[in-house]
Amino acid sequence: MSDQYLANQKKLKETDIFLASYPRSGNTWMRLLLSDALLQLQGCKTTTGGNIIPDIYKVSINEWNNHINTKLKFRTIKTHEPLFFEKTLELENRVFYFFRKPADCLCSYYYYSLRYQKSQENDKELDEFCLGNLEQWCCHVNTYISYKQKNPESIIFLSYEKLSYNPVKILNYVIELLGWENYQLVCQKSVKNQEFKKLKSLSQEEKPEKMGFWEEHGYQDFFRKGKVDSSQEELSSETLRIIEETAMPIYKKASSFEPIFPFEFSGEIFEKQLQKQIEKRRDNLDKFPKNFAAARRYYRLGKLEKAITSYRQAIKLNPNSAWAYHNLGETLSKLQKWDEAIAAYQEAIKLNPKSASFYYNLAEAFLQQGNLDEAIAHYSKAIEIKPSFSIGHNSLGEVLAKQGKLVEAIGCFRKAVALNSNYFRACRNLAELLAEKG
Repeated sequence: MSDQYLANQKKLKETDIFLASYPRSGNTWMRLLLSDALLQLQGCKTTTGGNIIPDIYKVSINEWNNHINTKLKFRTIKTHEPLFFEKTLELENRVFYFFRKPADCLCSYYYYSLRYQKSQENDKELDEFCLGNLEQWCCHVNTYISYKQKNPESIIFLSYEKLSYNPVKILNYVIELLGWENYQLVCQKSVKNQEFKKLKSLSQEEKPEKMGFWEEHGYQDFFRKGKVDSSQEELSSETLRIIEETAMPIYKKASSFEPIFPFEFSGEIFEKQLQKQIEKRRDNLDKFPKNFAAARRYYRLGKLEKAITSYRQAIKLNPNSAWAYHNLGETLSKLQKWDEAIAAYQEAIKLNPKSASFYYNLAEAFLQQGNLDEAIAHYSKAIEIKPSFSIGHNSLGEVLAKQGKLVEAIGCFRKAVALNSNYFRACRNLAELLAEKG
């Protein structure tokens, strides 16, 4: 918990309003939508970005609001932390709690967290990450459900799914609860300004002054997909089953507290279309493991062409499987189809840019092509992601030695030996190069 958060706790007022959520549940989008609407209501011109709602963890609430200098009688504050509620509920603060389908939420959280992985010893794959954080998601939502049951008037539950289906309706509802009525046009303009594609484009400019908030490590994957049920294409069928059984009852309980919105748009038709898409994706994901397993079996039996066919079929069923692309590249490499193998490895890296082994095998393919510079670049990336990767250090040293960069090569071999003193090949390479240098 940050020092800034603890300092801000002492500055809370009875009139403060909180936008609360588990991370990656729609809080950021609502901050931008609500900021846009509130600025319009004060006569300001608005555009994409322009957040005016402070993050309780990152800035001084008092200094922020003095700087923003709004004419509002209340402060709106973003938080993820449920533990301060004993204090805020005593003050009878209004809280808007945003929640999202657990699989989508955790997938989004995984990609968001990749920016911090340089400080972690081991990378976690998507499914492992989601399952590892599942209990935390459940506890977070259950905590707010408990507060809602104790203080039904203080907390308003709003789902990302309803916000995504009709953001104008949801934003207008929030605005009305804050004291403004019949401002549909204001909400429509806010939604147009803060469209997902516009926000994603703005985030790529890396200009926090336009976005209205500063994000450590930039905005990479901050606005990634934003689609409801996108996790159905990303997670394994087994992971989806566990999340469905463990967390969806809690999600449905949270949904039961949502206000009933009379959607005037073709929401029912949209729901039916969405359900058909989900069913098709699930059918594909059910078939994917069989094709993937068949491909691995053919690979082990040395039936490489059949393995390639099965991997390509698996990719058609689940184009978001990094391992399917990686294993396809591995199989193509066995047949010395280097161009195709490189393309497959590159697709795997696009889907999972934090895998040291993906970069290493791509480097190996470039090496076999004779492209030493590209091999060096990707070996270097592999050991940047995983500094303890002794094989990577040794392989980088061998390529550097081929280019005559003996001092750098010796450094790589020393590192490999330091990491694994029983690594015979690295020990031999180091001894031979030291002898050569005299």
